[in-house]
Amino acid sequence: MKKGISAIIVGTLLLGSLTAVASAATNSLIGKKVQGVIAVTVNGKAVKDAVIIDGVTYAPVRSFSEAAGYSLKNEGGTVKLTAEEDQLVEKIKTDDRINTLKRNIATWEASLDGPNEAVKRAKASIAEMNAWNAKAGKDDPKMDTSGAEEQLAKAQAEIAELQAKIDAANAEISQLQAK
Repeated sequence: MKKGISAIIVGTLLLGSLTAVASAATNSLIGKKVQGVIAVTVNGKAVKDAVIIDGVTYAPVRSFSEAAGYSLKNEGGTVKLTAEEDQLVEKIKTDDRINTLKRNIATWEASLDGPNEAVKRAKASIAEMNAWNAKAGKDDPKMDTSGAEEQLAKAQAEIAELQAKIDAANAEISQLQAK
């Protein structure tokens, strides 16, 4: 109930402040007479005073929003209020996503062992076959490396796919941590 009332107060104050900004853009408040100063409390806590000019109450939004448990950001001329609980929920979601990505990376890195070993075996087989072919006489049969080359290409493609997943996950982690 108190949060609801706080939200209404903050919303009203924000609306009044935004009205003041819009009004200031068209009709400057400079030189206007302050008709009154009123004390404002949020959840029983006294915050900065508000002023009344031309029948409109103007209040410092940051003081009131923070007292009501909201954080305030001014981004590109837009005032954004966020409830602290929302920030906590967002942080938990972000941390959970980062942990999931880290677990996936560990799994993918472990999955690289098989393809890396297949690459070593295929390269060794190709080298042995090429050495045999080099030593073989003109009339001796030649060893076909195409099967080993296929295995090599398949293992390298699997490594590239896993590495791409790892790189994408690391990039997402960096992006999430930058927020």
